[in-house]
Amino acid sequence: MFTLNGMQQGCLSASQPLGHASEDTSVVRQIFGRMWRSQIQCLHCLGVSDTFDPYLDISLDITAAQSVEQALRELVKPEKLEAENAYDCGVCLRKVPATKRLTLHSTSQVLVLVLKRFTQLSGTKRAQEVRYPQCLDVQPYTSEGKAEPLGYVLYAVLVHSGWSCERGHYFCYVRAGNGQWYKMDDAKVTACDETAALSQSAYVLFYAREDPGQPAGDASGRAPGPQESPGDTEAEGMSLEQWRRLQEHDRPKPALELRKIQAALPAGAVVIHRARPGGGRNRPPPAQEHHRLDRPSMDTPPPGPTDIDRGPCASGRARATKGRNKKPRPSLGLWR
Repeated sequence: MFTLNGMQQGCLSASQPLGHASEDTSVVRQIFGRMWRSQIQCLHCLGVSDTFDPYLDISLDITAAQSVEQALRELVKPEKLEAENAYDCGVCLRKVPATKRLTLHSTSQVLVLVLKRFTQLSGTKRAQEVRYPQCLDVQPYTSEGKAEPLGYVLYAVLVHSGWSCERGHYFCYVRAGNGQWYKMDDAKVTACDETAALSQSAYVLFYAREDPGQPAGDASGRAPGPQESPGDTEAEGMSLEQWRRLQEHDRPKPALELRKIQAALPAGAVVIHRARPGGGRNRPPPAQEHHRLDRPSMDTPPPGPTDIDRGPCASGRARATKGRNKKPRPSLGLWR
């Protein structure tokens, strides 16, 4: 997947100089990535050679597969190396027949399965039906032959609509935490049932590892826990904006909403807010404000002697001339 590889490179570019340690500790690698094991066994000396390679997703060949389980079995099926493709054994010091097998050495938290629906040369899409389960046990495809199942639960299905890799439209089905499935088609979100999500011509499948403490799914492939489905057979459609409003409506509301209270008051009502303690550092106390209102005029100078000789204009004639040009200020009579 180009998206996962781009996210991984973005995480590495922001870290220290590249190395195996930085690649393994990135967030993308911790969620989606683990290791393949490629094992080659010489059929002459029975020597074994192991090679480990990282992966972020698993590509499945669906040319002859009718289900995801069948494609996984073909992926880990032992391959015989002989004739021109014989194995150059380091112990026998010559080319000898050998077997090669690819298995999952370690499994990721989220398993991304990419179905190869496009041909390499022409890019034509393979529209064949490939079944995929709700619960997937990947233990038979791992390097360790343990008997305990290793369960994964399907939570997202990516679908490509079109006939070629060069054009088309993508949409997906996503399972919410309560088990309800939704169809995400651009800005339109539509609730659907599990049957609709499991009957698509899937391109990419996303499986999340099951919690060992939770009960495993039943044989029918249903996820553990109760499944909620719409009441009608038809899916209930809603836009993305309606879905957001529904989420806002479900959120717990505060005990007091002042804006709604103000909107319900009459037009002439006055709302008195409680003063905040310590608010307004430069605001004078109420007593000083009332003292200003008791003054007879705002233009009256403060009491005490005034020395006009020390001002910028010491000439009385200049002040008189300036005074004649001034228009008398009307008295408002507010303080009478």
